[in-house]
Amino acid sequence: MSTITCNFKFKCPQEWSRLDATATEGVRFCTSCDSNVYLVTSSAEVEQYAREDKCVALLNNTVMMLGMPEGYTEPYLLVLAQEYSMKQLYLLRRIWPCFTSVPKTREMFYMKEVKFQALRMAEALAHQAALGELGIASRVGEDDPGRP
Repeated sequence: MSTITCNFKFKCPQEWSRLDATATEGVRFCTSCDSNVYLVTSSAEVEQYAREDKCVALLNNTVMMLGMPEGYTEPYLLVLAQEYSMKQLYLLRRIWPCFTSVPKTREMFYMKEVKFQALRMAEALAHQAALGELGIASRVGEDDPGRP
């Protein structure tokens, strides 16, 4: 069993065993806060429920912990400001087909920093690799949407 890491912005004093059972396995209902609590078995589930602002329960060693997980990070891909050859502009359209012409692609990218958000990390890394093959500088990072 893998270790799940979770920082709580709120730790709940309730006990999992005392929450009301629901029709869904791994979900209990808390009458104190009038919401469902989701039993998580992976870090991915913690992240999913953090995005949805839902309470979770997880087994940490032998102690069941309940609460609201802290926020999550959103991956992004930053294409750095640079000059592009006509070939690079043409090939960029293969990565992002929404740019229908070389002039439109040039207008979007040429000497501008362009940030793509709402990506999964695997997608951001795949785009970064494809850009690297074209000799285009980019980097992948993560934003914390809870920060202004």
